[in-house]
Amino acid sequence: MKLILLTAVPGLGDQGDVVESKAGYAQNHLLPKGLALRATPELIASRKDLIASREREEDLVVAARVALHEAVLALPANIRIKAKAGPTGRLFGAVNRRQVATALSRVTGLDVERGALKMNPARETGEHTVLLVLPDLPEISLVLEVFD
Repeated sequence: MKLILLTAVPGLGDQGDVVESKAGYAQNHLLPKGLALRATPELIASRKDLIASREREEDLVVAARVALHEAVLALPANIRIKAKAGPTGRLFGAVNRRQVATALSRVTGLDVERGALKMNPARETGEHTVLLVLPDLPEISLVLEVFD
């Protein structure tokens, strides 16, 4: 089966290459995962456009990542989240990555994916450490302040 690779596939080819693959491998792996497209004459002629649009999308993602990294570095203070707690300071529930991502999004004005945050759920009031890990950028250690 003739395919155009959308990303580099080890042992098969680089992004944009027109390759020949076994039908089972193509139908069960490459096509469902979005790694390749069936090579039609029209796609073969326009594959340069496909590669260029894919690179533009990747550039936008990288630019958004860098903007988020810079915005978080420019934050003046801790991330503060209010949560209900008992008399001992133990929370009724926990503050998780979703809540921290929402708080960071609100403060920076940029989308923050909860997958970029590494933390243990905060189950008590006080200060907790949160790491923001973005690909190809240094990780940032943030202080999460949970209060009642």
